[in-house]
Amino acid sequence: MIPVLIAILLFLFVPEGEAQNYYEERLTYAQQVLADGIKRNDSTLISEGYYLLGKRAMDRIDNREAYRYFLEAIRINEALRNHYNIGKVYLRLSRLEAINMNHEKSLTYAKQAIQSFSKQQKGKVEVSGFMETAKVFYELAILYPHSSDPAYADSAIIYYHKAEKLFLKDNKTEEIAKVSYRLGNLYAARKDPRANAYFENSIKARQGLVRDFENELRIAEAWLMLNKPQKFKEVIAIPEAQINRGDFILPAKLAQYHTAYTSYYKMIDDWQNALIHSNKAMSFREKVHESNRKDNLNQWRVELETHQKDAELDLRQERINTKQKLIEQQTVFMGILILFFLLLVVLCYFLYQNYTKQKRLSHKNELLLQEQNHRIKNNLQVISSLLNLQREYVKDVSAQKVLTESQTRINSMLLLHKQLYENDNIEFINICDLLTDLAGSIAHSFGVNTIQLNQQMEIDSLKTDVATVVGLIFNELITNSFKYVFAKDGASTIEIISRVGENKMITMEYRDFGHKDLTQIITNPVKKTFGLTLIEMILFQINGKLNYSFQNGSVFTIQFKNV
Repeated sequence: MIPVLIAILLFLFVPEGEAQNYYEERLTYAQQVLADGIKRNDSTLISEGYYLLGKRAMDRIDNREAYRYFLEAIRINEALRNHYNIGKVYLRLSRLEAINMNHEKSLTYAKQAIQSFSKQQKGKVEVSGFMETAKVFYELAILYPHSSDPAYADSAIIYYHKAEKLFLKDNKTEEIAKVSYRLGNLYAARKDPRANAYFENSIKARQGLVRDFENELRIAEAWLMLNKPQKFKEVIAIPEAQINRGDFILPAKLAQYHTAYTSYYKMIDDWQNALIHSNKAMSFREKVHESNRKDNLNQWRVELETHQKDAELDLRQERINTKQKLIEQQTVFMGILILFFLLLVVLCYFLYQNYTKQKRLSHKNELLLQEQNHRIKNNLQVISSLLNLQREYVKDVSAQKVLTESQTRINSMLLLHKQLYENDNIEFINICDLLTDLAGSIAHSFGVNTIQLNQQMEIDSLKTDVATVVGLIFNELITNSFKYVFAKDGASTIEIISRVGENKMITMEYRDFGHKDLTQIITNPVKKTFGLTLIEMILFQINGKLNYSFQNGSVFTIQFKNV
């Protein structure tokens, strides 16, 4: 909607059939002013060129370019201390913000314009300064029709009266007609009876002007504001006759014409015709908008061609600068890369030296560990062999049994060492494998070829220290079964069950399915064997407990924690 209104205001002051040339001539003139100022090194002329280019940017609704040109003009005029030109630019900025509905910003710029005008020496403030100031405040008053702050409309009225006084002094009839019409609108908004007088002054002033389409339309609008529809109908007949004759009328003026007729029919309560003219006004505004868009495109093409060579030179220079920066960056990058590569080579060398050193130490430690394990295994095997030889030379049966039990204990330690040596994880021992090997070794020591071992284990591995103790305990239990329960030619069956209870408490049951009840031996300290005594001593070290019961065979229950 805002671009349409701007276009209407532009077309109202452009002669028919010359809109395109009008825009092009104004843009060319602004560019020529700037070029002459640069050629002469005249700052005042340069600032005027920027100011005019800013106005042309407003014509084509390019706010960003308009701002750029206006701010450049302010910068130059501030250096020149030309307060009038500064105020003139601030007024344009105020209008630009008002068009874009930025009301507070518009008011700020308007106040800055007035301050700049007030700094100019008395008598040098031109009429246009008052006129433009009045227009800005008038626009703000329209934008804030319901504002609680009456300063907007008050300021507009004050400055319109100043402009009116100057125009009356210079007898500028057309400007008097415009100011009177706007003052009439302001007073009408306040329902001030002075509004009628100003509308009548506007009509009187315009009657002395050329009776063209626009002038008669303005008079007709003033009669409407005076609530005299009959007078409106009389005056509007002239523009209406021009339209009926087929005279060329700009779409913007036709839109204004139908808008006035819409207000007329609303006043006489003819809503059907009011709607018809309202639709026609909207249609012409759309045409204005389309025309304005095309004109803007042409404006851009002209400006683009004007600055094309400069843009190409700037682009070439930018490419050269970019290429030079890229070369410098590449040089720095290559230097950093080479330095990084050298540091990487040095680091790799030291890492390789450390790796080879660690590898040699690791290999040496592995050899030492293998040698240590081999010697321990050999020593245990030597002790077991010595015990076996000693048993052959001992004739006493009791002594032979003692030597056999000692040999089984040595073999138990040998099997445990084998598990540690062959297992990658030295922290845990597979208790199932250990008990299987242990049962087979003890059976072999007692001359039994086969043994049936049934395991129902909820836990399959124990910590090394705990596994060592458990291995010694089950060595004594299995040995005890072969000594007192199993016959050499009979079936040898053992069942081991493990359960994990609360607080990581492990319970292991040992059952041999024998027919001999060992309760008397277990409960009588005098008859208690060395093996049972050893079991109790070992369990005491790990805070374990031992219970015995006879349930279709001896059942030993031990409890301990895997810690």
